[in-house]
Amino acid sequence: CKNIASNINETADAVLVHNSMAVAAPPILQYLTIPSAYFCYEYPRHIYEKDIIQRTNSRIAQLALLPLEKLESSIDFKSTLHADKIITFSNYMQQRIKDIYGRDSVIVRPGVDTSFFSPAPKPNKQNYVLSVGALWPFKGHETAIKTVSLINSETRPTLAIVADREFPGYREHLVSLAASLSVKLTIKQNISDIQLRELYRDAKAVLCCQQKEPYGLVPLEAMACGTSVISVNQGGFTDNIKHEVNGYLFNGDPVQGAKHLATLLSGQGSSQALITSARHFVESKRTIAIGTKNLKNILESL
Repeated sequence: CKNIASNINETADAVLVHNSMAVAAPPILQYLTIPSAYFCYEYPRHIYEKDIIQRTNSRIAQLALLPLEKLESSIDFKSTLHADKIITFSNYMQQRIKDIYGRDSVIVRPGVDTSFFSPAPKPNKQNYVLSVGALWPFKGHETAIKTVSLINSETRPTLAIVADREFPGYREHLVSLAASLSVKLTIKQNISDIQLRELYRDAKAVLCCQQKEPYGLVPLEAMACGTSVISVNQGGFTDNIKHEVNGYLFNGDPVQGAKHLATLLSGQGSSQALITSARHFVESKRTIAIGTKNLKNILESL
C-alpha cells in the first residue's frame, strides 16, 4: 500500500479511494500526500455490529479471530482518519461514521440505470415475491419467509430469493424454515442482470428485510422496474422509501410486513399510484447521472 500510494502521489492530483475487501479503509490512505476522498460504503460491520454479523458460528474460531479483528480495526480507523474528505451514501451511514470515527462526511447517493431497470413493456405479474441479497443471516431472508407464511394459504405467493455469496450451510437453513412454514421457496444464485431485471418486473412485490443496510440498491432497482417495495424501516432504506408514498415501511415484525403484503396482493389501496410515484422518484432523484454529478463536484472541491 505504501508503494502504491507513492506511485499515486507522483502521478495524480487527487485520489478517490474505495473500500477494500481485506479491510474497510485501505492503508493507502495513510501514505497519500495529495488530496484524498474516501468513499466509505461500509465500516467493518463484523467488528461494530457483532449482534447481527459473525464470521463463524464456532466460539473457538471467534476467539482465534480476535487478534486479526484488532488489527483490522486499527488499520481501518487510522486509514479513515487520514482521508481529507469522507463520502458516504445515506443519512444512516453519515451518523454511523460520526459515531465510530468522529468524522463528518458528505453524502453522494448512488443511482440506478433507469434505461435498463425499467417496467416491462407488457406487465405480466406472477404470484411470487422477491428477496434479494447474499445468503447471510443479516440479509433478512428469514423475515421474508416468515412474512410470506402469514399470507392466507389459498393466495400465498412463492418466495424467490436471489443471491450471490453464501454463508456455509445457510441455504439449507432457509429451505428447512420455508418447508416448516409451508412457504414455497426458490433460490437463484449468480444470475445475470437481465434475469434479475425480469424477476423484478414480474414479482408482485420485493421484500427488503436486511438488517441495518447501509444504503440498498435493491429497492431502487425494483422501484425502477415498476414493482412495489416493502422494506424494514431502518438503515439506508429510509433515504429512498417513504411510507405509503413510493413504498411501504415496517418495523421488522413479519406480522406488520404481512399486512402490507396482503394489501398489495389483494389489489386494494393505491398500489398503482405507489408504483408510479416510485418510478418517478428514481428517474428524478436516483439516476447514475445525478450521483455522478454530485461526486464530480466533491472531487473538484479537493
